[in-house]
Amino acid sequence: MLRSLLSAHGANPEMITVFIDGYFEEPLEVTKLFGLRGIQHTPIGVKNARISQHYKASLTATFNIFPNAKYVIIVEEDLDVSPDFFSYFSQTKRLLEEDETLYCISAWNDQGYEHTSSDPSLLYRVETMPGLGWILKRSLYKDELESKWPTPEKMWDWDMWMRLPEVRKGRECVIPDVSRTYHFGASGLNMNSYFQDVYFKKHSFNTLPYVKLKHVD
Repeated sequence: MLRSLLSAHGANPEMITVFIDGYFEEPLEVTKLFGLRGIQHTPIGVKNARISQHYKASLTATFNIFPNAKYVIIVEEDLDVSPDFFSYFSQTKRLLEEDETLYCISAWNDQGYEHTSSDPSLLYRVETMPGLGWILKRSLYKDELESKWPTPEKMWDWDMWMRLPEVRKGRECVIPDVSRTYHFGASGLNMNSYFQDVYFKKHSFNTLPYVKLKHVD
């Protein structure tokens, strides 16, 4: 994942932080090999709750490290990113400032299969929060999400919580027709090889170095 992220046009290693949920030396050494900032923190909770707390700690720390940043891009360790990953977000992030009915910008299309999605310049608005490579606005996190984030004793998935009607409040997300991330992980708390082969493996993935997006205005 880190190799594809750093290979994407516009990648700035100084702006990338790798958060490690626990004190594991191997992933920390990998971040050093790539010349990136790696931060370990003490796990809180178990299973789904632990993952949710990892996300909260990572988001809070990121906005503290970069106090002037208006946005953060979240990428999980089991994703590869397209060559135009940062270009895609640079063309779309201003929409979050201009349109209060938007919740996020995602690089992932849940329905973007090889036989259904072929136009990398096309965008959609969807009534959900896709995740899997997405941009979050500081004001949304600080003003709404951070204080209400599920506590450690609640065995909730953070992304399912963000999709709740009372949290999303009718806001929508922008996604591409052709995804800018590709999910390759076949194991994990909520993942297995069957699900990877049946669902994720058949998604289309942009490989073009630059795509001018349509109808961004």
